[in-house]
Amino acid sequence: MDVLNFVSKIVVCVGVNDRRESTAATLAKVRSICSWSTRANKAVLFMGIPPFPKEERDTITHINAQAKDVFGDRFIEPIEEECIVTVGNDPVHYTPDTAHMVMGRLAHRLN
Repeated sequence: MDVLNFVSKIVVCVGVNDRRESTAATLAKVRSICSWSTRANKAVLFMGIPPFPKEERDTITHINAQAKDVFGDRFIEPIEEECIVTVGNDPVHYTPDTAHMVMGRLAHRLN
């Protein structure tokens, strides 16, 4: 039995770990995921990448814009920059409160 038989929605966020690399490969993967979702008859939602850290903002903005174009109304806007709180001196990993905010942003889209 296919483990995805009873799954109707899948949330993805790609590009976060590749934010310093060229966006070409990441965007190809975004399009591939969208194509797969059509073939598999699954609703794939794309969670937008928050605009941090500042050094990679252009790359993140580009990935989000392309993902929004590919996924349309299945694109979930990322949390706002002013809502992002990270752990200590780590500019990438969320505090639990920020993680809950992210989960809240997408939870209502799962029904």
